[in-house]
Amino acid sequence: MLALDQPSGLDPSLGDLPGPCIQADRTACFGHRKICHGLRPAREACGAITVVPLPLPGCPEAGLALLEDPRLPGLPWDAHKRRAGHLAIRAGSLGMSGAAVLAAEGALRMGAGLVTLLVDPALRAEIAAQVPEALVCPWEGRVPEGVDALLVGPGGVTDVPDWLGPLVLDASALGLWEGPRWLERPGTVLTPHAGEWARLFGGEPPREPSSRLAAVRQASGPAIRVLKGAQTLVAGGNDPQVWVNPTGHSGLATGGSGDFLAGMVGALAARWGREDGRNGGVLRSHVAAAVWFHGAAADHLGAGPLRVRDLGPALSAVLRQRSGHA
Repeated sequence: MLALDQPSGLDPSLGDLPGPCIQADRTACFGHRKICHGLRPAREACGAITVVPLPLPGCPEAGLALLEDPRLPGLPWDAHKRRAGHLAIRAGSLGMSGAAVLAAEGALRMGAGLVTLLVDPALRAEIAAQVPEALVCPWEGRVPEGVDALLVGPGGVTDVPDWLGPLVLDASALGLWEGPRWLERPGTVLTPHAGEWARLFGGEPPREPSSRLAAVRQASGPAIRVLKGAQTLVAGGNDPQVWVNPTGHSGLATGGSGDFLAGMVGALAARWGREDGRNGGVLRSHVAAAVWFHGAAADHLGAGPLRVRDLGPALSAVLRQRSGHA
């Protein structure tokens, strides 16, 4: 069955299913994609989607795009480890040291050249034994020199040090200030799930597709917003368009998944801070690539429950496939 613009019963401005609707095999949308073409569950009713260009001046954009075929920032063949980016991670607390380990694993698998874990002194030996590739230093209240980006928050950490470079805030660190203050800080990446989003910006947690989209659009500013969940949304950077991530499945709804993703985001933020930001690279594109590969690693493992530490080898396999070295 072919639908024109959208299957009967769908509201083009929503990603929800307002009621019974036609299940199309293919949908031809005219001019541009509408919201129903990008967000599940409405997208599932559309089947294969084809955009039919219309020569209409000022044809509005939906402001929504599927995140497809992201490009990773490349490195020359003779690059050294510092050129790949140095990420510092302030993470881990008593009973939650595993979050620091998973964040470091995500960063290293994503290609960070150097990872420095800044941890409570009592946890140093425990964490160092699990991440031999990282530098593990006792937290002394300041960020070491030579760092290109800073990730704060996984594992119950709530102290955000003074830092002017690229900053990724996750988990507990998201509750320190109100969201609008962070939104105005360039080079900042916020990675909340729906509950953390509500604590940042007020209101009810945005869980339905339409409310999630409205939430990320209303929170404007240069900071990058990553609203995690089914179909993670990426927005910000003073760009009105919202990206919808199509990769991943419900197996990612498990403890530690966000810590691993935060490390991946931090790794590419460090790459941006080291090289790409000076060469015109867009931080939002780097963040979106991390989100896409996080889901792609889960897809590589197959549907169903997963253990977060299994994402590491899966991510490496996906990256090798993308580079043609599988």
